[in-house]
Amino acid sequence: MANPFAILEKQFERFIERPLMRLFGGRLEPADIAKHLSRAMEDERQVFSGKLLGPNLYEVKLSTEDAETFKSYEATLRQDLSDYLVDLAQRRGITLIGRPEIRLTPTPGMGRGDIQVQAQLVDASSDGHTRQFTQPFKAVDTDMPKEITASAWLELPDRTIALNQPFMTMGRSIDNDIILEGDDVSRNHAQIKLKGGHYVVTDLNSANGTRVNGQKITECVLQNGDELCLAAICMTFKASNDSRGGRR
Repeated sequence: MANPFAILEKQFERFIERPLMRLFGGRLEPADIAKHLSRAMEDERQVFSGKLLGPNLYEVKLSTEDAETFKSYEATLRQDLSDYLVDLAQRRGITLIGRPEIRLTPTPGMGRGDIQVQAQLVDASSDGHTRQFTQPFKAVDTDMPKEITASAWLELPDRTIALNQPFMTMGRSIDNDIILEGDDVSRNHAQIKLKGGHYVVTDLNSANGTRVNGQKITECVLQNGDELCLAAICMTFKASNDSRGGRR
């Protein structure tokens, strides 16, 4: 019997994602890349010595136009995507050999909004090159915990959400950590990440924007008491004394 979640996912791809891409002029969002990376991790995982190992090298092929769009913050994007894969692997019980490396490759001939991901499990050699992994070797622990002691939370009119993971996504889609219902909220609207002891909110190129205390932001360190709004849905960021952060 077919997996109902797989069927649902394909239906979303066919009837929602591509038409929406055309509606927004083929604009590619970081969340779209993350979704393809997630599938590549699942498709290319391997079993060695009783462990389920995930790929650690991902080449993301994009159109030259989309690659140029991400160029100004490519390093940050690659780091965030790597962090996302670390968190995803821990949730799915997949062991990683070091931190995943993400490469964004401009590819002539690809259309705007198109993504191709090639994922491999590779071993870094002493000469600085990578070779396809063929023998099991000791897995190393990543530096991102699966869960953390919640020292911050979001207060909404109808609920309180503990920020008990180092990386949490927010949006209308059911695959987010924090699901927000609202037609003006993007499917993958924003993310909150624990970085350097501070909670940082990043807008994921949403259609209607993310605001902190009324100001539209791309990325912002949150402080205790800040009002965070995703489109028309607003909430208050609360933090204990050791997690207040500061503006940057």
